[in-house]
Amino acid sequence: MGPQVHRSNTRAALCIEILQVGKFTFRADFDSGNLNSVEPGAAPNEFMLRTNRDCGGTANEKATRTWFYFGVHGHTVGELLTMTLKVTYRREGDDFQLRFSHRFESEEEALFAFAIPFSYAQNCELLDHLDALMQPYTVMPPPYELDPAKDPSTAPQPPGVPSAASRFTPRTPSPAMSASGGTGPVASRRVPAASIARGTAAGVGSPAAAVARRNSGISSDTGAPALGAAAGGGGGGGASFSGGAGSSAPSYTSDEGPSRLYYRRQLLTRSLEGRRIEVITITDCAGAAGAGGGELEPPLPGVFEHDPGPPAATFSPEHKKVFFVSSRVHPGETPATHMFNGLLAFLLRRTDPRAAALRRRFVFKLVPIVNADGVAVGNYRTDTLGQNLNRYYLGTPDEQTQPAVFAIKALLMHYAQQGLLQYYIDLHAHANKKGVFIFGNTLEDGEAHLQSLIYSRLVALNNPVFDFVGCNFTEKNMSRADKDGASKEGAGRVALYRETGLTHLYTIEANYNTSARVNTVAPASGDHAGRASPPCNRRFPPKFTASVLQGVGRAIAVAALDMEGANPWTRLPHSEHRSLEGVRSWISSVLRAASETRAAHLPPMSDAAVEAMRAAAAPATASGRSSASGRLARASGAGIATAATGP
Repeated sequence: MGPQVHRSNTRAALCIEILQVGKFTFRADFDSGNLNSVEPGAAPNEFMLRTNRDCGGTANEKATRTWFYFGVHGHTVGELLTMTLKVTYRREGDDFQLRFSHRFESEEEALFAFAIPFSYAQNCELLDHLDALMQPYTVMPPPYELDPAKDPSTAPQPPGVPSAASRFTPRTPSPAMSASGGTGPVASRRVPAASIARGTAAGVGSPAAAVARRNSGISSDTGAPALGAAAGGGGGGGASFSGGAGSSAPSYTSDEGPSRLYYRRQLLTRSLEGRRIEVITITDCAGAAGAGGGELEPPLPGVFEHDPGPPAATFSPEHKKVFFVSSRVHPGETPATHMFNGLLAFLLRRTDPRAAALRRRFVFKLVPIVNADGVAVGNYRTDTLGQNLNRYYLGTPDEQTQPAVFAIKALLMHYAQQGLLQYYIDLHAHANKKGVFIFGNTLEDGEAHLQSLIYSRLVALNNPVFDFVGCNFTEKNMSRADKDGASKEGAGRVALYRETGLTHLYTIEANYNTSARVNTVAPASGDHAGRASPPCNRRFPPKFTASVLQGVGRAIAVAALDMEGANPWTRLPHSEHRSLEGVRSWISSVLRAASETRAAHLPPMSDAAVEAMRAAAAPATASGRSSASGRLARASGAGIATAATGP
């Protein structure tokens, strides 16, 4: 008897929903599922599988057939299954095969995915969970509570902490929220969530919500790290939001006054198929604009038109700037979500003075999934019209065919025109190049370009798997055409630079599997409890779990604090550079070195950019140059070193 196939009318025409092959049932009838065909192999319990192309079976079909996510059941305990998948990356001719075996440890269904999955439905469940926890912080407090006299930052400075960073006085911990991941294999026995609707109160506590929180690293049950795995969830390194009811960790956030946390979840727009494109605002109440902090963001055409709630509060550009982060414009790049979730969990911590300092200095605007339709239907790179949405940011995107990009671009340009936008970071994954690295712009201003290198170096100093030398700041990487002919001129970071000239506009890419090197991550100053840098004597690159990627998300925010000289637990004094000025001096010394030395220690960049940065760095003192040159030789030893887990 041949394979029995059941297909869905609501998904791509060729996407298999349920397929019976002998005693085994293969299914992909859930959010982000993708499986095209299953055929018996030459040996018993061996199968040949093929993934569905992006928009397969439609007029918008693309050659890419990379992302897979499916479940298998019908096995017995201890039975071995061998599967071979043919995968196409971007176009026919780039084919390769993945072959793996799995021995079932129970009779429950096992899930298999190209990378650690995190679906659109799981994201909705996670945000519903956060809504319930953060509800008290969704509105501004009464004007009298915003009196600066109530601000704990006016308390005496703790000894040994930089005055620019020590703004918050410890107080009694709040109810628990924690973030962590658990190690897990490629296969998981947990059934994925299928709902795409915003959850109800009952859904917040559902098993699907628990799966979402495990893969995101977020838990509200205790102050201890969450345990267990969901479809290959990450391992180790719990990061606390608020310390827990029984925790001795102090809180650096007051429920009164300007340091009170401010959190808003808004419906930015809807996708072509009606799914939610969300934006999350996280900051504190300091610097709120208007009388008593009552000024709200103005209406923008095509932005927030479907959101039922009031606009978010506005903040004075003299007090704080906007730090914008987005992910999953390419739907199959799930490492982007795990970096994003690490940042999200970190910003909501109440027992970490770095999170409090970040909320004081920035208004974080976070878009967790740009391409919600592509994620939901199991595409790898495009939306359901076959569009690579990261090629439509230049000029004015089409509101009808690219509603998410249209709304994001309108919001970003509004912030830029108001002098508010300081950071734009778009999170991605990379299939070919190992490690985590930045794609940055070639900046005409030498000092601005130097600042972008300093930021990238600071991320590496705060994270063991970030590859500073692997970053790319070339003009070619701003304009190169894809294999399908679309130019990177339409990518978010490039388009924004062409139209605003801002400095900190980045794409951050993470490999799906591992890094090429491990950085030395120094101990954190002022962190006497050791919470910022738990012991880790790793000498070889780790496999990328959700937890490892979440650590990258934390590092991109902590690096911004170091840029401001405002990190209360900075690692700089114990690093090879000793200070922020030391980082600048070291980069300046390498810029003056021979091209071979530059290639070994700095990211690729054009000769014109090197000359511009040399001119900008010329005022450095002779002693600073000498000190930095002395540290240059030691920097080459950073490839294999003892690495801390958290930023």
